[in-house]
Amino acid sequence: MKVANAVPDRGLLQGLMARVTGIVLDFDGPMCLLFPSGTAPQAEAIKQAVRADQGRIPLTMQGLRDSHAILQELRQDTSGAAGMVADLVTEAEFRAVRTAQPTEYLHPLVARLAGQGTGLAIASNNDAGAIEDFLRRNDLIAPFRNRVFGRVSHALQKMKPDPYCVALACDSMGLAPRECLMVGDKISDLEAAQAAGTYFLGCTDDASEYDQMEKLGADAVVTSLAPVLNAVHDL
Repeated sequence: MKVANAVPDRGLLQGLMARVTGIVLDFDGPMCLLFPSGTAPQAEAIKQAVRADQGRIPLTMQGLRDSHAILQELRQDTSGAAGMVADLVTEAEFRAVRTAQPTEYLHPLVARLAGQGTGLAIASNNDAGAIEDFLRRNDLIAPFRNRVFGRVSHALQKMKPDPYCVALACDSMGLAPRECLMVGDKISDLEAAQAAGTYFLGCTDDASEYDQMEKLGADAVVTSLAPVLNAVHDL
């Protein structure tokens, strides 16, 4: 269910943007919709590959219909299955970025932030190479050069909600976490931001995620990048 009648507090957003000098963006969600129809087909292909390789599908994985949910399930797995699944997800992400479109207002927001000297970085559970391919295809690579931190295939335990990639993103800009704002669309993004010590701006039109982010202490929640762009313009 989508959020209805959510009006962000413009003053709250202005104050939040004024407090930080670096923005850490999640990729899939705030920057693009990598899999607009979901990843059920990819999840099924992954489960079949695991069955072929391991002889069975773990019970905890059988009902999952999202490829990243499967990755999260394998975060502590030390067998070859984790690496194989990560490689399959990476292949799917590289295919998806060929047609993925930037979210509305992303280009003007990035241009405005970069133009005023705000640091920009990406911290994502997606593959860094696929993210960089998307950035090149959409003329967005320059503001994020050498500041893209994605999934580490051989260390899935470092995926968000672990703060690992968020901390790397802050460090790449030469900033302390409290000088940075993480923008994400999942509860795992919020948890990673809180663990790293950054501010957090939720960006989701999913009613359940929106409500939960507010309850869990997000500094602000919006349904699109439009009010964020307005807040930056107002500054």
